[in-house]
Amino acid sequence: MGYLLTKLLPLPVYPLGMGIVLIFASFILLRGNRRWLAGMTLLLSVIVLWGASTQKVADFIMYSLERHYPPVAVQDTPRAEAIVILGGMTRGMVPGTGLTDLGEAVDRLVHGARLFKQGKAPLLILSAGNAPGYQSGAEAMADILELFGISKEDMLLETKSRNTLQNAL
Repeated sequence: MGYLLTKLLPLPVYPLGMGIVLIFASFILLRGNRRWLAGMTLLLSVIVLWGASTQKVADFIMYSLERHYPPVAVQDTPRAEAIVILGGMTRGMVPGTGLTDLGEAVDRLVHGARLFKQGKAPLLILSAGNAPGYQSGAEAMADILELFGISKEDMLLETKSRNTLQNAL
């Protein structure tokens, strides 16, 4: 239930959800004979939906988040007890191939492997759950890391989490 709530409650504040809520609000205002306010609400929904779908807005949002955390070169990364790689990069299996379908976040896995190969930590902690009946994201990451020549003995898998909060616990 908690997992479901963490996925459903934020929807109205995402751009698409906010746009839909504003469109519904404009229809309600229109039925209440508040035409000017309904028009402004509808215009705001168009601005939200259009603005959120432009590259300039996406770049601005990413920059405002990422500027506080500049990338660190592998050689400048301090040694640690473990390298933690969070999931969110696998999208199941490619039908008929037996291969894992990888998403945009696969750079986490590649960078984690690079840090491990450079001796920055003796252990990789892979954290990613799954839908019931499917291979966990952590197991899929372990299979891919084996292709990079990293032994499963150097990995600790956490296979139950469904979101980042559960990853941390």
